[in-house]
Amino acid sequence: MKNSWLISILCFAFLSCRKDEPTSANDPVYAGPPVYAGIYDTSFSYYEFPIPAEIPVVWDSEGHQAWGHIWLDLYNDSTDDVRIDLTVDHPDSIYLDEAEGLWLGVGDSIQFAMCSELNCYQGSCNDRYSVDTLSYGDRIDDKNFIEAAGNYKMWNYWQWDVGSPSRGAWYYTSGTRYIAFQIDPFKYGWIEVEITDPENPKIMSFAVQK
Repeated sequence: MKNSWLISILCFAFLSCRKDEPTSANDPVYAGPPVYAGIYDTSFSYYEFPIPAEIPVVWDSEGHQAWGHIWLDLYNDSTDDVRIDLTVDHPDSIYLDEAEGLWLGVGDSIQFAMCSELNCYQGSCNDRYSVDTLSYGDRIDDKNFIEAAGNYKMWNYWQWDVGSPSRGAWYYTSGTRYIAFQIDPFKYGWIEVEITDPENPKIMSFAVQK
């Protein structure tokens, strides 16, 4: 029993977001120029929202919880490429913090840079992944891109979760941050997000290699 508690305490200390290394030395290697968050030139398709785009939400009939999403058309070709979903609780709701969060949903051809956090329960620890938070000028093409089944977690909370789960990297950051993504085979891009309030993110701009 003492050993189990010790392991849980040690694992809890490693909840900060970790940048993982590529999983295989045999993975294909990107040979193009470096790609940096927030930086673009004529080799990129770039779009800046005239007014920062917020995610419109619709409240349930009792006003306890709201859901909404926004689509991004990365190539301006009338094709929805990336969906950002938001679920929030009303601060006065009796169901406050029951389940809420921010996720990315995409097609099969797009992967996002991810970081991992340890979650521990009864002496056992496992990795949980969330979308990495990049600062302006951070290199993108050397990040750890992971294909997820379904949605990519930016942050979320579920009150019945067990162990010592983190809400995710995007809940604990602030200011302007960047989502890094890869489109097969080797095209990279970024999405600029103002995340001062994790429950009201604002999409500023995005860019992707042509």
